[in-house]
Amino acid sequence: MKKAPQIFTTINIQDTPVSAQDLNAIEQEIVAESIFRKYIKESLMTEKDNSAGPGFKFIYRGMKIDMPTAGLASHIRKIARGKPSGLSEREAGSFIMTQLKDEEIGESWTTNIDVAASFADVWSATNRGKTLHIMFWGKVPNDFGYDPTTTGDEPWMFEDESEVRIPKGEEIEIASVNVFIADKRGGKNAFKFRPVAYSLGKVRA
Repeated sequence: MKKAPQIFTTINIQDTPVSAQDLNAIEQEIVAESIFRKYIKESLMTEKDNSAGPGFKFIYRGMKIDMPTAGLASHIRKIARGKPSGLSEREAGSFIMTQLKDEEIGESWTTNIDVAASFADVWSATNRGKTLHIMFWGKVPNDFGYDPTTTGDEPWMFEDESEVRIPKGEEIEIASVNVFIADKRGGKNAFKFRPVAYSLGKVRA
């Protein structure tokens, strides 16, 4: 007669099956942790609401963008540093926006500015060459987009990325475009992004 499969503990050297009571306790702990995790996430999301004014929130997207030439990238960095440049802020912002592939900015955003900084690959920034490390600030309604970890599109372990998934083709208002300026000082990398241009209109996800 075939034996029913048994669940064994990992620390019991006698390979004693886990009792039904212990399994029930474990299940209750998992459920409690899931409820607590959901509560924390909803609390954090509520804190982000109205960050861009009543009814709106800021979302962030970090990217690396190659400009046509190193010279153009240098002029844009000068604007970010507040130094004289051969470009206006509006021109610099337009040059960056025109480098977006198919005039689309991407579907994955976040409400966590530190996460956006990491996706801009700031650790490789040298302040030279034609590559710019960019952070876009988007302004969207509080209920715009969705969290892919709640829909099963992404596993729960990515909850700490605070992702806001924007359906492809939806328009996002770009509040500002910011360039990372590398330095040897300490502090959060997210605070080393400096604004280049504001109010750049809407772009598709």
